[in-house]
Amino acid sequence: MPDLQDQPSHLCSRCSTLPLDAFFDIIPKAIELELGLFYDIVAKSEDCSFCQLVVQAFYVHLDPHWQPGEYPNQMCYLLVDEQKAASSSSLINVYCDITSESMPGGIFGSYKLLGFIGLPLQDGTNDSTQNLTTRELSYDLISSWVEECRLHDKCNVGISPYFEGNTGIWLVDVQDMCLVHQPWNCRYVALSYVWGSLITFRSQKANFHSLQLPASLNGFMGEIPQVIQDAIVFTAKIKQRYLWVDSLCIVQDDDAFKERYIPRMHLIYQSAVATIIATTGKDANKGLPGVSYPREKPNTPIKIGARLLEAKSPALLPLMWNSKWKTRAWTFQEAVFSRNRIYLTDYQVYWVCSSRRASESGTAYSHRNVRLWDNSSTSLLSRSVDMSRRDFYESLVKEVSNRNLSYHSDSLSAFAGLLSKMGEMYGWSFVSAIPESNFESFLSGGCLSAVCFDQEKERSMTRMSSSAARLPVVGRRGTGKAVTTKSEVGGYWISERTGFKKIGEPGSPNGQILASSPSEKQPNMPDSDHLEIDVPPNTLMFKAHGIVAKPFEIKLPNFDPACSRYFRGNLTRAGWVYDSNGRHCGTLRGINFSKYHDQEKWEIILLSRSDQDEVLQANIDATPSTDLPPEYPSAKEYYEEIFDTTAYKYRRWWALNIMLVERKGMWVERVAVGQIHADAWESALGQSSPETIFLA
Repeated sequence: MPDLQDQPSHLCSRCSTLPLDAFFDIIPKAIELELGLFYDIVAKSEDCSFCQLVVQAFYVHLDPHWQPGEYPNQMCYLLVDEQKAASSSSLINVYCDITSESMPGGIFGSYKLLGFIGLPLQDGTNDSTQNLTTRELSYDLISSWVEECRLHDKCNVGISPYFEGNTGIWLVDVQDMCLVHQPWNCRYVALSYVWGSLITFRSQKANFHSLQLPASLNGFMGEIPQVIQDAIVFTAKIKQRYLWVDSLCIVQDDDAFKERYIPRMHLIYQSAVATIIATTGKDANKGLPGVSYPREKPNTPIKIGARLLEAKSPALLPLMWNSKWKTRAWTFQEAVFSRNRIYLTDYQVYWVCSSRRASESGTAYSHRNVRLWDNSSTSLLSRSVDMSRRDFYESLVKEVSNRNLSYHSDSLSAFAGLLSKMGEMYGWSFVSAIPESNFESFLSGGCLSAVCFDQEKERSMTRMSSSAARLPVVGRRGTGKAVTTKSEVGGYWISERTGFKKIGEPGSPNGQILASSPSEKQPNMPDSDHLEIDVPPNTLMFKAHGIVAKPFEIKLPNFDPACSRYFRGNLTRAGWVYDSNGRHCGTLRGINFSKYHDQEKWEIILLSRSDQDEVLQANIDATPSTDLPPEYPSAKEYYEEIFDTTAYKYRRWWALNIMLVERKGMWVERVAVGQIHADAWESALGQSSPETIFLA
């Protein structure tokens, strides 16, 4: 049994009215009760046993915005789900809704702060769990997760060993302590961790042969980073023999070796029986919790009446909020390709595979439709089953674009494995990391900028509990209004060494190559000599209507004082387009006003038009609350993001999808993408014909 906080229980006036015993009995209908403001509960926790449990369960210090005595201070609620039978595993959920209006200034978004209270697990209560009375890892339990996963049909769907000639894979043999060459279908564990800026021991041409000698790694354990030392120990203790870790299994100064394996990173992690995820380290010198350093001590159960209750260890997601591992582009790719993931945290170990979510404590973390596991913990193949192809691709781009890279040049390399796998799954081909199919919709939707990893952009600390598509605004989810889009561009071509290739040519997945010599098939293409000299590689060519931006003023938004903080926050890094009368008529996303631009050379290009039935407040009010995040714009703010509703009105096909570019001689460079009201565009366009655009 765990230590017991054996003291007379005292309950405050609010908690004394709670039917605590009934929460673990048959509950025909879910119970939801108001508990009070968070810091009122904190103030009472010294005298009230249940308030103390609530405070412990929230683990509020894990919240990156926590400010003692100030934030959070929302109303807290208690929820117990319907139960058809009495159960010792029943949980009391405590939660509060965090929104932009209640977060510190400059931060926007919405999410739930959650905690869980339940009965302590007794030793032997459940073979698949353990009582966390010790801070040591339960290696036998973790080993059982790995072995049982082999029996899960869902975990093996679409997975087959990868063979390519005699390439094979290099692994660390944790028994013989050396590098060994094995076939791809060998059972091995992979490690996902943060390198940091350390220059540490690694495989190189000079030592690679010697590292293949038995016991050779023993002589370098003092030089090998702690996280790798711990991963070797961990792998052996969960009864696996082989470990893959990039710094040892890829020869770091051999370009040919790296070219053989880096494009196959998705295969390496996909083929592993499990991936060890080091969540706590800022660099490779931080070891694995529970292996080389102790974990946090579990909460002590508190006796309330005749019943013992404890605040459960936190769910996985809040533990990832402050994890540097969560911020890296390389680790994102590693996570989504890993079929089975072992998260080592300062509180406990969590297991995620396609068939199971588990933890050492055995807590069944759940709260309505809220994701309580790491957002990237859904493997690539599992995630693709539940989403449309477009949504699937967009979700990956958005997540990768919010990650950091130590070197900007690694941007496409960190995304390469994802593109390779999507190409295999969907038969897609890519141009500048954008699918050729539906190229224009991804281009105008901002994915081009996302995969370029703009490291200068500000990153708001936002955690939306439900995604809301922002571009185009008429495509926002949750309103039940279908969107129709029609292109204003006849086709896109991209410059290659052999000429210009038509992107997404119907019936030709690889496109169509046009020679650089003049041809009537080429849309107003200049002579080939001029192109070879002046057009940069990977230049997009297309015909579209364009106008100089001078009739408009493009600047930071001028918000109405009545605008919500959510509305303001959602327009971070946006520029508003104002017509000649100073009225807001359009919005551009991703524009960086701190970067120098020659606005005299700005032009606006029309890419497509979108249409949607008018969104009324009644449509939003009628949408089930579970389909929308806690914060969602009113019908007025829905349109105010793009235009001043007192000057411009909804009409069919009002939404024009545009790109702001800067003229650089014969070609242009992208500045931002967005939307403009059709009336404003038409008043500025006048009589014009489409022109050939070269987008570098």
